[in-house]
Amino acid sequence: ENKVTSKFKYINSNNKYININANNHILGRLTSVVIKFLKKGYKINIINCKNVKITGRFEKTLVKFFWKKNKKTRTNPNKGPFFLVEPCAIVLKTIRSMLSLKKASHKKLLKNIKCYNHVPALYKYIKTYLFKQAHSKYVTYNTSKIFKLSDFCKKFGWIDNSSTYFDINDKLFRDSIYKKSKVTVKTLYRK
Repeated sequence: ENKVTSKFKYINSNNKYININANNHILGRLTSVVIKFLKKGYKINIINCKNVKITGRFEKTLVKFFWKKNKKTRTNPNKGPFFLVEPCAIVLKTIRSMLSLKKASHKKLLKNIKCYNHVPALYKYIKTYLFKQAHSKYVTYNTSKIFKLSDFCKKFGWIDNSSTYFDINDKLFRDSIYKKSKVTVKTLYRK
């Protein structure tokens, strides 16, 4: 069951875990709400990251991302930069980019977030929250150009699997995506 909240005071302060259903939430607004709760000391699980929406024209955003991805330098490509393709990893990256990683307190905040592409079995019957400040139904106009993050990620080769999730502390986040991009770079240079 979903509970729609318009202000932060309605969330019970006794429970330190917040489960956010990211269906139809706008990415930037959702991340700002998440950061406010992280600073208050909550632990957050974001569910359905694949259904997060991004405002703007789809083609323009694709061109911008391709332009960043296709930049070439004289450095070793195995050392980065790496581009994330999973929707839950992109949501986590946007939250991480809104925090200052030079501060030790902000590094600790990142450990309190988990992102999932689907609804895991653990969170199937637990109450989740929707936020009016970030929901596309309440924020955007009917004529606004919006697209889903899953459609964007499919253009870069993401395949929809129900088992994927990302956590900063987990090895999946650090190893699997980065190794895939390293392998593709190495295979390009083999003869």
